[in-house]
Amino acid sequence: MSASFFIFVPALKPFAFGVWYQSEPVVAALFACAAAATLCLALMAALRYPVTAALTHPLTLATSALALWSAAASLAAPLPVRSAMGPPQTGEGVLWYASLAVLTALTLALWQRRRVRQAIVGSAAVSGVTLLVLNVGEPIGSPWRPVVWPEFAALLGLSVMAIVASDKSLRWPAPLARRLERVAGRASSGPGPLRMAAALALGGAIVATSQNKTAIGIAAAAIPAMLILAQAIGTGRTWRALAVATALGLTVAVPAGMYWLGTAKGLESPLSRTEMILVALEALRSDPMLLVHGAGWGSFNDVLYSFLHRVRDVRAVTETWQQSLGSTGGGAFHTHNTYLEAILSAGLPGGILMAALPVTAILCARRRSRALLCAVWVAIAGLLAAWFTLPVAVPFQAVAFAATAGGVRRRRSPVGTGTPRHLATGIALIVAVTLAAGSVLAVRVAADSERLLAVIRSGRPPSPDTPPILLWDHGQGGSHLWWIALDLTHELAAKGQNGQPLTESEVFWFETLLRAVDRHAADLPSSIRLKSLTLIMRDELATKMGDPRLDRLREWEVPGWSQKLFALLDQLPDRVDLAVPFLDLLVTSNNGPVAIRVGNELLLRNPDDPVALWFTGIAMAPTAEWGNLGQARLLRAMDAGVERVIPLTPELRNRLHELRRD
Repeated sequence: MSASFFIFVPALKPFAFGVWYQSEPVVAALFACAAAATLCLALMAALRYPVTAALTHPLTLATSALALWSAAASLAAPLPVRSAMGPPQTGEGVLWYASLAVLTALTLALWQRRRVRQAIVGSAAVSGVTLLVLNVGEPIGSPWRPVVWPEFAALLGLSVMAIVASDKSLRWPAPLARRLERVAGRASSGPGPLRMAAALALGGAIVATSQNKTAIGIAAAAIPAMLILAQAIGTGRTWRALAVATALGLTVAVPAGMYWLGTAKGLESPLSRTEMILVALEALRSDPMLLVHGAGWGSFNDVLYSFLHRVRDVRAVTETWQQSLGSTGGGAFHTHNTYLEAILSAGLPGGILMAALPVTAILCARRRSRALLCAVWVAIAGLLAAWFTLPVAVPFQAVAFAATAGGVRRRRSPVGTGTPRHLATGIALIVAVTLAAGSVLAVRVAADSERLLAVIRSGRPPSPDTPPILLWDHGQGGSHLWWIALDLTHELAAKGQNGQPLTESEVFWFETLLRAVDRHAADLPSSIRLKSLTLIMRDELATKMGDPRLDRLREWEVPGWSQKLFALLDQLPDRVDLAVPFLDLLVTSNNGPVAIRVGNELLLRNPDDPVALWFTGIAMAPTAEWGNLGQARLLRAMDAGVERVIPLTPELRNRLHELRRD
């Protein structure tokens, strides 16, 4: 448990590996620590250590229920393995929540042991201070900075508050306590005020330096308000009900506040969060069965590809969506709302179970520090509605859960419970093996991707240890292959636009990656974003990479360009903007008949396709036979909203208005 607080160490550049080097090694370390914790539980159960109460505690059951339901719902997801492993940027998935459940159970079982508790609290404090120093002292890009985003520390700081406030062994030294008692009275000299002061000081410093304005605002408003209310009415049943209601209310109030700040005040970050929420709601509206089982963890980026155009103009660049080579693009990997992410990933039951986690912590809070602990969990409930969690914070969350409950009483298992004991041991061993396998898989895929990326950037041909099928990730959708191929495509397209020649190695690897992407999309479970790359790479090959070394590849691939376009439109029928590069090239290269043929095929799919109307109109307008029809299609394209996809100059817009009047 103490070691789990330091899983951020593999994210430091001297020790990191993988494409997403600040998350993948941490995810692997998290799964490894959770596997070790599960083995501990299995051994404790086999040796009749009292773990039954910890395994059946409401907090363990709540986290386990979320993990189990996520596992069951993943069977209906397009990519079950991706749902189990989570996206590489965070690792949030089935194994993530299994790790949370296991670490919570082990801490519950051990919390009542004073020396163990002191070691856990001390390790959490040291790790928290270390992360604070690195987060504040090291600039972005420093090899000693564990995470690019400083905002991640907010949830970690709130968890540290709960951990420190629950350590009942934290007391004033006896001589100092006697002096304080004479000066300030018995109440102030007790351990309670010391724990509260230490928790607020350490946890508050971490939150304040996180630069997470949402967390700072929620904590500054919710924690003092809840503490004042506790002083006024006590911390009985009524106060606890108010705490639960406040926590649930914040899950709605925080997104509503983001919407107001984004739309009324024009703030970019709140607006992007609103857009992400609207995209997720569009996905749920388009397929109500997602409310039952979800699309699997790690699916939001695919959802973003499919539905962002329904929310706003895909040409605008915001935090939600950074255009990737002017076509399908790459954007957010999370809704930035943990509850909505759970609904999108595991259905409505997943969202309910996610909301139940802070509520269960409030209901299980130990009496001695109930006021502060419940206030902290109210703040955490609000923060989860506006941010995502990184893997480095998972051990802190698990210990915060167990510390809030004060652990479980140490009672020997009664005689005659051999079958349940053996069952608990067997289940724990299965979970341990699964978590260990997840850790090994995370390390292997990350190491393979790093090795391949190093070979490409060095300009060398494939080495004997190049990964088979160029990064087979065992069913996770090809995210690593997507990133490496997109990165090289972006680099070569930029060189082509600047008139720079390509090297033989770059030409070789572009063709190799193009073939690898095609093969993965055709033969292996693939994400929407990897499938989109089959079109993006051809778009850039035909429109921006003019190097003569690519002529042979261009002659071979461009004739099949339309097939890739139609194949992707089968997956994303509403993404009419995907046809823009292909049709634009046909029109500008005087291939009007081909543009008309392809555009008419698109219009058979969607008679109101603004892109097909626009380019067929451009191709038809100059001809004597089809001139009137071409002008009519241009006007129809305007009515269908072509300006959401293709920017029009004021002069062209005025000419179209004049044409409409005529």
